[in-house]
Amino acid sequence: MTEPTLKVYPSPHDIKMEKMGFRRFDVIADAHRKSPHEIKVSLHNNEIILGDFYDLKNTLKYKLHQAEDEYENIKKIYGERYLPGNHERDPYKNTFYEDGNVLFHHGHRIFWSKEKVEKDAKKPRGCGYMRWIGLSIIAPFRRMRLIQIGVRKKHLERVYQLAKKHKCDTVVCGHAHPRKIIDKTYKGIRLVVVPRGRSVIYV
Repeated sequence: MTEPTLKVYPSPHDIKMEKMGFRRFDVIADAHRKSPHEIKVSLHNNEIILGDFYDLKNTLKYKLHQAEDEYENIKKIYGERYLPGNHERDPYKNTFYEDGNVLFHHGHRIFWSKEKVEKDAKKPRGCGYMRWIGLSIIAPFRRMRLIQIGVRKKHLERVYQLAKKHKCDTVVCGHAHPRKIIDKTYKGIRLVVVPRGRSVIYV
């Protein structure tokens, strides 16, 4: 399986932002391919994938081998620009990507405690029919995002510590599935949390 490559030409808005000193980043987050929560997102090979693009946690077990092959192929294409999330269930250690002063990450290490991250990573891939049916029933309601994950002080403190560790001043992540982009600044560190699918941000 190969994904198409599409050249994205700068729009007048892009040109204006670049003249103002901003850089454009195309990111994709939380598509959850191969699960009942999947949303359709095409790849152009110019973006940064912020994890949970494949949902190997909630892939039916008999389809898991094919899904894993697709995932490994996309990971090879994107290299360090593919940052696994918690639903890939991947021991692959490349969970951060730096571009200048910007740090990209799926977000589970921001919104979850270290203990929860480590515990979740040990769980197996794949799900059975009963879980799949249950997820299929609640999927439309989850997409409505009636309950939003708030960005709390403890999350911002984790962002601050990550930024200092990686010597960056901006952190971009997904994971929380907000309805729209969340943009906050804490102790001089900017946090941008993107919604599911494709987003364009300027830094």
